[in-house]
Amino acid sequence: MSMPDAHVFDEYLARSDDELLAELGKELIGSGLGVGSSDPGRARRFTLKWLDEKREELCTRDEVREMAMNPPGERVIEMATLVELLSEDVSQTAAIMAAVLIYRIGLRSFCAGF
Repeated sequence: MSMPDAHVFDEYLARSDDELLAELGKELIGSGLGVGSSDPGRARRFTLKWLDEKREELCTRDEVREMAMNPPGERVIEMATLVELLSEDVSQTAAIMAAVLIYRIGLRSFCAGF
């Protein structure tokens, strides 16, 4: 898998959290990780639950711990690292949307407690 270009992240960064949550939920549900639904509220809830379930898996990885302990660095590198890790389980598109959401929350906040 190749590293996404910065402009790909910019496209998703331009979208609201609600849009990303709904789109990511639809992508995850469509990839067989859930049951189909066209309800954006249900898609958002599914995404939030999925992110919460991925939190421990991501935040206990050495590369994520290191990024979370340091001051925010190069956003593209941080998001690309998250995409690489998340793409092990989901499509690259879903991984990019999730990485943008996690980046907005901040790794330190997202990984608090791990």
